[in-house]
Amino acid sequence: MLFASNKVRINLLGMAELCDCCGGTISGQTSKCSGCAALVRPFTGLLQSQLPTTDGRARMNSILAPHRGLSPEQRLAGLVDNAGSETELPKPFRTRRGPAVHWSEESCKLWAEVAHSIRVYGRAIPHMPLPLPGGGLLMTDEDGKQHIDGTKLDRPLPLYDIAIWLSNPERAGVVADWSQFLLAMSCVVRRLRPLQEEEWAGWMNNEGWPGIDSPSAQISEPILGRLTHPFFKLIGKQCEQKPDERTSIGYIARDNPRLMEVFEGSPSEAWLEILEHAEDEFGRLFRNMVAPRLVVLDHRLHLLVLRDGKPCPIPITIDPKVWRVLVAWSLEPPGHPGADTMQNLFWCWSGERENWMPSVRQVRSARMLREAIVGLGENSSVEPIMYSENTSAFPVRGKSGLYYLIFSSSEPSKFVVEAVPNEEFLSKARTGGIQICIDVASGRDMPAGDIAVSYLLALRNDTTSRTAINTLDSLLYVIENSEPGKDELPIAEWWHNITVNYAHFGEGDYDDEYEEEEFDEEFDEDFEIEPDPIEQFELPEPGDNQALVEMIERIVSDVQRRQREE
Repeated sequence: MLFASNKVRINLLGMAELCDCCGGTISGQTSKCSGCAALVRPFTGLLQSQLPTTDGRARMNSILAPHRGLSPEQRLAGLVDNAGSETELPKPFRTRRGPAVHWSEESCKLWAEVAHSIRVYGRAIPHMPLPLPGGGLLMTDEDGKQHIDGTKLDRPLPLYDIAIWLSNPERAGVVADWSQFLLAMSCVVRRLRPLQEEEWAGWMNNEGWPGIDSPSAQISEPILGRLTHPFFKLIGKQCEQKPDERTSIGYIARDNPRLMEVFEGSPSEAWLEILEHAEDEFGRLFRNMVAPRLVVLDHRLHLLVLRDGKPCPIPITIDPKVWRVLVAWSLEPPGHPGADTMQNLFWCWSGERENWMPSVRQVRSARMLREAIVGLGENSSVEPIMYSENTSAFPVRGKSGLYYLIFSSSEPSKFVVEAVPNEEFLSKARTGGIQICIDVASGRDMPAGDIAVSYLLALRNDTTSRTAINTLDSLLYVIENSEPGKDELPIAEWWHNITVNYAHFGEGDYDDEYEEEEFDEEFDEDFEIEPDPIEQFELPEPGDNQALVEMIERIVSDVQRRQREE
């Protein structure tokens, strides 16, 4: 059975359901067509699990509803008032009990000088030891790097906000342990510079962290490219053992549960419970990502929210009673109440139905991808296929008879391809597919939708484009030269043989029969696609956007003409 999901469902009002990105008609089972769903990560830097759910929005909107229309400070105060008992906060974050902490006029003056230096010169005074209430010293070096009691902070603190608060002798006791509280804050916040509209995706992708840094509690080695969750970063920094190339800071933290117990509060309780069921929880958390919500911009603490469809930092009230709640929520595991609140605040702060809107050229490229998918008729589909719980893909049938799933990678200019033997295998491509590495020769500034079109059309015409894609050529060669053939075995058994043979292909099994050719990175100028009953076009050279647009227009025109003829 060929793809048959390019049909439109009419809602109760008699209107077609529309994709909320490209505006094209969809079945209504999802909010986006297959192409736009696959472009979410390149456009935003977010995985599917980081997008708001209907229930998540409803809960957050119910919390924010009484405070809508008030100032940001009043709204944050109302949010924090719903945070529950202070005992749910980590012990160092709570209000100091017992005798008032001594906070001298001299200390206040030092912090007032810091605030003045930032206002006038845009930076703190380097190498000036800054006392913290209750003991401890904060130091800033010439490069702006900060240390607390000799511990280097990975991220900068909002020094101006802190300086304003600590320049008054009556405010020191609002936090029990300033050293630990500020260390925790530094693990949660991210530095932010002014960003252009399309730079947010890369920033989100680079600055976010996984739900946990390892897929198994038994793995001690750091995993390349994986940041550590702020909670384990915080605990690990307080351990005697230091991380190295064989032992990650997350592993060190998890090996010291006593430190977590002493920290107390909801984050510690949640993580300790997860560690008791590590084998069930680690894999799920490892596949999740958390986007930053607390950022430092111009030495001030900000909350990232959506405003007018774009990420926007809003200043947070200069009040540690607000800070400590937001930091504590950020230390919780994904899926727990505080962590969910931080995630959904981003989407619901400015409005009940706020959505991240792509740039004009990103929308244009998304529409181009949709037109290409629709133009292929039954050989592709606008209905998304879930490759994994976090990844949505769009399918295409190659002229070779293979089916392919195309989905985004961590690089905005590169997509991942899984090949399967037939349409039924598309739903299990993650476990039963053959992944093909394909690099498109394109400028990094090209919108992801344009790049996705190149993948789509090359894979549709796989029997011809194989001359320019050596990994694809290798797979098709293995299929053509494996015995017994596809018609002689059950499809699952035959595909298993192909998978094994392809895995061994580079080990010399086919050296006597297969002569490796030198492939160009780009398609030749005279590269032509064999005429097809549905589409007759030539693949443009990568990077030639105008030619790509003209080609898509021809595809759509051809499909419309054939539909009229039928």
